[in-house]
Amino acid sequence: MVAPDTLLQEAARKMSIHNVSVLPVCEGRRIVGLLTARDLTVRATAEGCDPRTSQVREVMMFPAICGREGQNVNEAADLMQKWQLSRLPVLNRQKHLVGIVSLRDLRGPSPCDNHQPKPKR
Repeated sequence: MVAPDTLLQEAARKMSIHNVSVLPVCEGRRIVGLLTARDLTVRATAEGCDPRTSQVREVMMFPAICGREGQNVNEAADLMQKWQLSRLPVLNRQKHLVGIVSLRDLRGPSPCDNHQPKPKR
């Protein structure tokens, strides 16, 4: 999780440390957007952002399209398809982030998936 005023370099460092490709962008406990690895690589580069001085708010996806805790899996999949999302933040009744569901979560494991951890560089 990062705040909108987090520097892009720090957000990229968090993604690297935690081996994730998306971070929820929150103000307090309220989600305001998502930051993907693609936002960092493609959008930030295309806009000429300096990762040491540019903030997450400059390249994040907003508003965040969210599902809700306890939502039917088919409804979540439909929402993801409608908005062409590969990840869907999930909120509880208080509208606090409780998780993120991915397309991989919905389809289940594939025989081609390699479940071994990636080596550290």
